[in-house]
Amino acid sequence: MPLLKADDPFSTDRLNGLGDYHPELDVPSLASEFTDDFSVAVDAVRANPLPDPGRKIRACIGPAGYGKTHLFGRLQHQQRDRVYLAFLMAPPGLEGKDKQEQLESVLRWRLVESLLYSSQSFASFRLELAKLLIPSFSTYFDRLSAGLKAKHAAIRNGLEKEDPLAVLELFGHVETLEPYHQLADSLRAALPHCSGAVVRALVLSTSPAGDDVRWWLRGEADQMPVQRLAALRLVDKQGAAIDSPPLLDILTAVAELLRLNKTPLILCFDQLEELFKNDSAGFTTLTSQLMNWLQTIPNLLIGIGCLEATWKLVRGEAGYKSFVDRIKECYLPVLRGTEAVELVERRMKCWVDHDAKRTAGWPFDLDSVRKYADTKKPGPRFLIQQVCAPAFTTWLSKKQSGLILVDEATGGETLSDLFKEEWAKTLQRIQAEKKPASDVQDLELWSGVSEALVLAQKGCWKLDGFLIKSINSQPIKKSSNDPRPSALIDLTVNGKSGSVLVTVSKKDGGIAFGHWFTALDEAITKAVVGGVVVWPRRELSVGKKSAGYISYSTRLDNGTLRAFPLDENEGTFHQMECLRQIISRAGSDLVLKGNLISRDDCRILIIETGVLAHLKLFEFVFQNWSRLPHTSAGNAPAAVAPPPPVPVNPPPVPTSPTATTLASPPPLIPPLIAVFQTTTGQASPPPLGSPPVVTPPQVSLPTPPPVPSWAEEMLKKAAEYLKKKGEAVHPIGADIGPTFARLKVELRGDADFGKIRRQAENLKVYLALTQEPLISSQAGFVSIDVQRPDRATVLLPQLLAQCPTKLVGEPAIPAGVGVSGNVEWLNLSEPESCHLLVAGTTGSGKSEFLKAVLAALAARLEPSQVKFRLIDPKRVTFNVPNHCPYLGGPVVFDGEEAIPVLEESVAEMERRYELLQRRGVDHIQKLTGTDAVPRWVIVFDEFADLMVDKMTRKQLEPQLKRLGAKSRAAGIHLILGTQRPEASVVTPLLRSNLPGRIGLQVASEKESKLFLDEPDAAYLFGKGDLVWKRGGGLTRLQSPFVPKSEFDKYLRVG
Repeated sequence: MPLLKADDPFSTDRLNGLGDYHPELDVPSLASEFTDDFSVAVDAVRANPLPDPGRKIRACIGPAGYGKTHLFGRLQHQQRDRVYLAFLMAPPGLEGKDKQEQLESVLRWRLVESLLYSSQSFASFRLELAKLLIPSFSTYFDRLSAGLKAKHAAIRNGLEKEDPLAVLELFGHVETLEPYHQLADSLRAALPHCSGAVVRALVLSTSPAGDDVRWWLRGEADQMPVQRLAALRLVDKQGAAIDSPPLLDILTAVAELLRLNKTPLILCFDQLEELFKNDSAGFTTLTSQLMNWLQTIPNLLIGIGCLEATWKLVRGEAGYKSFVDRIKECYLPVLRGTEAVELVERRMKCWVDHDAKRTAGWPFDLDSVRKYADTKKPGPRFLIQQVCAPAFTTWLSKKQSGLILVDEATGGETLSDLFKEEWAKTLQRIQAEKKPASDVQDLELWSGVSEALVLAQKGCWKLDGFLIKSINSQPIKKSSNDPRPSALIDLTVNGKSGSVLVTVSKKDGGIAFGHWFTALDEAITKAVVGGVVVWPRRELSVGKKSAGYISYSTRLDNGTLRAFPLDENEGTFHQMECLRQIISRAGSDLVLKGNLISRDDCRILIIETGVLAHLKLFEFVFQNWSRLPHTSAGNAPAAVAPPPPVPVNPPPVPTSPTATTLASPPPLIPPLIAVFQTTTGQASPPPLGSPPVVTPPQVSLPTPPPVPSWAEEMLKKAAEYLKKKGEAVHPIGADIGPTFARLKVELRGDADFGKIRRQAENLKVYLALTQEPLISSQAGFVSIDVQRPDRATVLLPQLLAQCPTKLVGEPAIPAGVGVSGNVEWLNLSEPESCHLLVAGTTGSGKSEFLKAVLAALAARLEPSQVKFRLIDPKRVTFNVPNHCPYLGGPVVFDGEEAIPVLEESVAEMERRYELLQRRGVDHIQKLTGTDAVPRWVIVFDEFADLMVDKMTRKQLEPQLKRLGAKSRAAGIHLILGTQRPEASVVTPLLRSNLPGRIGLQVASEKESKLFLDEPDAAYLFGKGDLVWKRGGGLTRLQSPFVPKSEFDKYLRVG
């Protein structure tokens, strides 16, 4: 592990895996009793590897945040290659009657992945196998002629150094399986008491068939082609194929192979409290297995980690006495003052600006750290996360002046802000790991999906008028080897009821697919309007001519079944993995503001912060079912309708809270005309005490252009071309927006979305387009977005006229018009959009979008309600004179001038929080009378220009992070515009504090993925064509344009 150097030495506060352990951050004396005792036990097993009924299980027990997981990382670092440590997170609480089978399946999967999977280098167990073979290869080389020895001297030198990589290098040149089978046969003879099939599989894990072996060991042999499975020769003594090896056989073979290397196997089970989350049956099952393993498996040590509160329950149950007697307990001590000082010193030594000439721990006053720890006795994570991290950020924002005194007042970020940071860090780690969905167990995939559905119900996300009445589990019957996780969602819309079935499956090949589909087909009854199948990958292994696949394709064709492949929806997969991991930590390891966050509290925070709203999966579940009525313009019928008559005199802009409001247009009305159509009705008056309603200046509305007649022709030509390429598609209609037409086709037969998407460049040529179309999977169809030849301009006044009554007095702006004519409003007071990152290259419309934001806020709010602080490095974007009543200070043009603006904003934020505390309220909206304060909106036009200078960047970034983390409740909002959303400009730490993302056209997919996690922004059409990332999904819009004259009127400078 390279020496850690960080801009923020407190950015990591927990160990997420053994690979994350950094010895330079460790305080060796902290809970050293546990690792010291474990090291003694390792020596004892190495000396006597035979099973020992008296061998103890080592347990580290303590509150959340005390470093239980960290101790396993220390143990592995101390022992290095002297032990093999398999780190297994305890499975979540088990449900149903077959808990033994569930536990076996989950533990087998996690063990195999810990042995054979690595996202960064060789899997560690492959190195152990290679180490075992070094003597044999060395003997072979000794028998070579002098000429061959000289030719392969480098490899021989590696063998002399006992470097296992030298063996793996030799393996890399072996392309057939036969030599590996011969090697397996020799090892089987040396290990007669082990399963021959498992030993063979472990040897073959180093071969070109390594991935197939992992699937077999995980219990997924039924998903492999018969020929590939047969080539592995994984059979029993009678020659019959083994479908799934028992966990005990795998553990025994691994322990015996390691014994040949004199390397003890350590199984570490962390967070055992997980097994108590439903009932104690899962814990009972595991404890009996652990004791049995120690009595039957040689060369084995076991360690567990458990919350102190859960362990007290275990000790109090008479049924667990035999297990408790087998435990050697180590209760983690509280953090002493001297250890807290060393913890801070070690962190500060890893700071990139650490100055060895300064006193240890600078800039922290270590006496105050010692006093705080001895008095308050915080856990290590609390000290890092809640005390040191915010204090260090504040110190950086104050030009690094003075010492940091640690006391009770240190900190202050809200629970929601801390949760967003934790979510962002977890999501970044998942994205960096790049683990495909096919390497996640089906039950774990389902855990993320089912939790997302529960949150959709509670948070009313992306339901488009649907009401979820209930979510019923397991409508698909299980089998002995397939859990078939599923749910039936009962919906109502416009008085009509129906149900949608949702399921996750990895049974995409062979006989297993046929059995799975039969069970699915039986579950889709007349009352079910359709089903959604979440697959790990689009390309299924099943034969396309099999009866099961033909029936499956028929359901896809008739619209009663939809496929949602996670490999083509990587952003959604990462979001659901993040959800699963966060929820699994709740109640066990998720500590914020010193409190252990429960699952219910975690769900509330997810809904409150909106981190998962607009997940693309929700569109597939809730939209466009033919047997349920449509509820929005977004669910348009198939045909492209001609435009209705255009009103000669468009209605005036509403002038009061009781003015006319705009109704939703009928589905067939084209979007641009829908922008102008109104119906008369009375709006509800604003609540008492609400801010005054501002009337936007009157403007004349232009006559909208007619809908272009080419859309149907383009749809027809696109479908014909795809059919010529062998893709059976059926055109179902088009939606026409201001910028592009969305051509919609259904997949039929063997049509493959991945192959269709790869036709984007060819479609550009065939349809004579100026840019490649953006091809995406939607709920029930594939969309092909093609640019209109006569793009329409969306003017800001047209959209302001449609402001919903509920947004009166809110800092909301019309982000743009969707393809179906819907106006999407972005509210800065919402957690998911309180701060924005706006990225787009030259010509994308980025600067015009920023001007529209300012104009919209000024049109809707008084100067007493909102103030702007503008940073304009290009000097020509805003052109707002200093006498503008909306300016909170002069427009500034460089980093040197921007730093005082941010310092003033941070100071104002703290002043407002003090005021909120004195008044006993939690948001500036609740301040009235002389206490009332305006919102501050801080806008950067070209943020990257300010980050070029290293010194300026060091002063700007901590200020921005601090504002992004905690200024929402204080009514201060950041909007950062940049042409280059590079990681060096918008760092991960900064991105995590900018929840709202507006993507205009960027130069490449790579840039788009950096800030949107999706490639879509690389295929936009420029000039205000954008995608808005909010929560877990993207919405494509055309942003409004504000003419200079109207901009000046709105900002009252004309």
